[in-house]
Parts: sequence; structure tokens; C-alpha cells
Amino acid sequence: MNLGGVGNITWVDARLPPEQGLLAFDTGPANAPLNDFILKTTAQAYDADGALAASGRVDTQVVASFMQHPYFARPAPKSLDRDGFGDMAGLVAQLSAADGAATLTAICVAAVAGELGAHARSAQADVDQWRWSKKPRNDAPIGNEITDGGFGY
Repeated sequence: MNLGGVGNITWVDARLPPEQGLLAFDTGPANAPLNDFILKTTAQAYDADGALAASGRVDTQVVASFMQHPYFARPAPKSLDRDGFGDMAGLVAQLSAADGAATLTAICVAAVAGELGAHARSAQADVDQWRWSKKPRNDAPIGNEITDGGFGY
């Protein structure tokens, strides 16, 4: 798993032939919308150690609404770019900086958890067998929440 501007997963199942046991796809937004929001609201390049997001409250209605985006219903493999979901800062514009950061973090977690869970179910795979290729170092709550099981989305 890699959480850069966009989250992506490469799934390898060594029990299967390569043409059946390899799948790579984008999970949805990751650090890009959060970093854009942080820059816009605090003039910082990113949320150092996830401190701002950790101090905020997640707007679960915004997260649930975002997860209805048609991208999440498409089967893997699928791909998008950094701006594939448009101006995500607008989704949290009415929130405080801390709550906006927490909510954008929760969106990333929900996207990864949902995509990972959907693929694991369809492949009858063991979710515990995945590894980070690039765990976020500057947005710690994203990595911690995914590793700890997410926000329950």
C-alpha cells in the first residue's frame, strides 16, 4: 500500500498464477487533498505529525456522503489522478481547520478500508497479509487509523 497524493494498493497472492494473483489499483484520495487543505487554511505544507487532524472531530456525514462517489462502486483495477475528486477542500470548507483535517483524514481511511475490504472479500484473501510500501510519515493519523482498523466505515 502506498499513500501519496492518491492511495494505491498492489495485491499479490502467491498461491495463484501471476495472471490471477496480481492486482493493482487506486483506492481514492490520500495525502493530496489533506495537504492542499492544510496549505490553504494554515499556510503550512502539511499537517506535521497529524497534530491538527488529531485535534479535530470527524464530520461523519461528509465522509459517508463522499463514499457514495461512483468511483468506489467501480471494480478494480481502476485508476485516478491527484485531482480525480475535484476540490475536496470545498467538502470541508464550513468546518474548522482541525475538523476539516480530521474529516479529510477519515475520507482517506474510509476509502482505503472500503477498497481493501471489498477486494479481500472478492478474492477471499487474508487482509492481515498486506504490507505498507510507503506509510505516511507526515500524516500519522492516516497510517495509524488504517493500521488500527479505521474509523469504522
